[in-house]
Amino acid sequence: MKQTDESSKTKESLLKALILTGLCVSIYLLYYYILPAGGEVLKFAGPILLPFILAGVIAILIDPVIDFLCRRLSLHRGWAVISVIVVLIGALSTLVFLISSRLLFELQKLSGNIPDFSKKVEEMIHDVENLYLIFDLPDEVLHQIQLVIGQIGTAITHAVSVMINVTINFITSLPSIFIFFLIMMIATFFFSRDKALMQQVLVNIFPERLQKRVKSIYMDLALALVGYVRAQVIMVSINTTIAITGLHLLGANYALIMGLISGFFDILPVFGPGTVFVPWAIWNFATGNIKMGISLAALYVIMIVVRQIMEPKLVAQNLGFHPLATLAALFIGLQALGVVGIFIGPTLLVLGRAIYRAWKMT
Repeated sequence: MKQTDESSKTKESLLKALILTGLCVSIYLLYYYILPAGGEVLKFAGPILLPFILAGVIAILIDPVIDFLCRRLSLHRGWAVISVIVVLIGALSTLVFLISSRLLFELQKLSGNIPDFSKKVEEMIHDVENLYLIFDLPDEVLHQIQLVIGQIGTAITHAVSVMINVTINFITSLPSIFIFFLIMMIATFFFSRDKALMQQVLVNIFPERLQKRVKSIYMDLALALVGYVRAQVIMVSINTTIAITGLHLLGANYALIMGLISGFFDILPVFGPGTVFVPWAIWNFATGNIKMGISLAALYVIMIVVRQIMEPKLVAQNLGFHPLATLAALFIGLQALGVVGIFIGPTLLVLGRAIYRAWKMT
């Protein structure tokens, strides 16, 4: 009897070791081979599949609302989907119209101020050159300093011009964006209306004995996706609102443009709102506007503090994990895989929980 128990424990330990080894090998293959290959495929197929990928994500996000309408109002699923999409399109169209109108006003104002801005850059460069002349530095050193200062001034002016051009290009490309949006909404309708059919097609790919577990994993991942996207949308919306409101209260020009740009960069972990606020604050310090420079720096610090405090809690609440587990997943993902790890870390955490729950199912 003892020999049987020992043999059983040995087999269990061996099985755990094999599973752990398989997991390590899978992560290695995923990072060094599968992800790079997938990246190359996405470069080609990404633009083609993007409206349908986004449609699938939107269908998952609006699914709780559609289920609520079907359950409480006894609506047919098709009519519930149409109702939600119509409201969504109306809200987005109104928002785009209001933002575009304000953007055009601020862009016209900014375009008219570019000559004055360029003149200020030239004056600042001239003042800095005069400052270095006071120290009686060698001609070669002065020449190098002048080159560097000139490059900085050119880069600042170029960055402003690029920012204006990008915004103008976005506005002029609205017809193409409208077609993209229309295709995405139609695809969203079919994804959402035929959810049960598509789930069944996906589940039927697997053997019958695994179908219940696959469905459990799918439901866990879908709920986690909804939660994670909701958390990020809330976080970015809060920071963008803080930026626009703060800039407006400070009396800064182009508060809406700069606030929206900082919100866009807030989505990108490598950049963040500091891409906007740090150079802007430095520019104000350099031009002698110390009060505005300090105010911009303080506003940036507030945005950082709000994100650091709220992000782990929001993600944890929406994913159903303890904040410490979420924070660990974010940090380990960042350290192991870089910026991509910020998204992969929580994803692997959710996937691991989903697989564990499915494995425990009888």
